[in-house]
Amino acid sequence: YDVSAYDARHVRRGLEGAAQVLAAAGAREIVTLQTPPLRMQPSGNDWRSRFLTGADARGYRHNRMSFVSFHQMGTAPLGRDASQAAADESGEVFGTTGLFVADASAFPASSGVNPMLTIMAIADHVARGISERW
Repeated sequence: YDVSAYDARHVRRGLEGAAQVLAAAGAREIVTLQTPPLRMQPSGNDWRSRFLTGADARGYRHNRMSFVSFHQMGTAPLGRDASQAAADESGEVFGTTGLFVADASAFPASSGVNPMLTIMAIADHVARGISERW
């Protein structure tokens, strides 16, 4: 990903929030996905300031921090048979009128590649069906 200054500010804020949650949950050490990793023991009154100083020094740009995205796919697949799918070909969940699946969970399985365009196509297909039917 190309990380703009806007994105970097939000990544920093998210990293700070995640560190606070981890510390509140009792983490003894917090490790970032930066290169090199920042390792911080959340102790003392100034640990958050030290954490952010260390994270800022490593940076938030490409090749300095790992950026990943996960798409849950295939958890409610579309199909003709309720024994093998969660929803019919229109996206309507079997046995539940008016409840539709219109995201990556409609896939039969994980695609292994970025599913953005396929998700958009599925959502468009389901939405058109809903608008025609309802």
